[in-house]
Amino acid sequence: MSKDQKRFEQTAYHESGHIVMTYFAGYTCDGVELMYSEPGNGKTTMNYGEDLLLITAITNARNEPDIYNGLPKEIKSQSVAVANRISIILLAGSIAESIYLNKGNINGDMEVEISGPDLIRVSSVDYLLSQTITGHDSHFIQQSMQNVMLTMGVQEFWNAIECLAQALLEKSNKKLDKIEIETILKANGFLDYIKRFDN
Repeated sequence: MSKDQKRFEQTAYHESGHIVMTYFAGYTCDGVELMYSEPGNGKTTMNYGEDLLLITAITNARNEPDIYNGLPKEIKSQSVAVANRISIILLAGSIAESIYLNKGNINGDMEVEISGPDLIRVSSVDYLLSQTITGHDSHFIQQSMQNVMLTMGVQEFWNAIECLAQALLEKSNKKLDKIEIETILKANGFLDYIKRFDN
């Protein structure tokens, strides 16, 4: 396997991890692609619906606090729930990639290096929660990572990630649109599976 092909595979699993956790968190994805010009880079476009503004504020709270501070109270009241959802989405990419490199095994010692942009955003989430919640867990990121790992250890989750990654790699243009993503997630039973977690 060539070096570029290996990078494409890692990135396909990375982006698929983001996608699966996005749907689990109650959001959707408009598309995903692997960058031909930069093997090892990918892009997933999430649709956060009504939570977009709050997620933007939360993930930029450290460097641009005015965005969050300017939000109405009724939007801020959803901060903790939305922060927890966006954190698992941000962490899921690097964790899925690490599990792939570990041959699908989450047991034993597995190194996980959260990618730069994802780490910056989840660190901002952690910072905001530390400023707004009394007794915020100082190990929030590590605990969230553990939760994502355990979740991905569930067969339905890992199967969905593998199906998406393989479909993405098999496409000549290395892209999937929303219809293709949701067709895959429906066909392997993931969308039906996660309905049991709906509140």
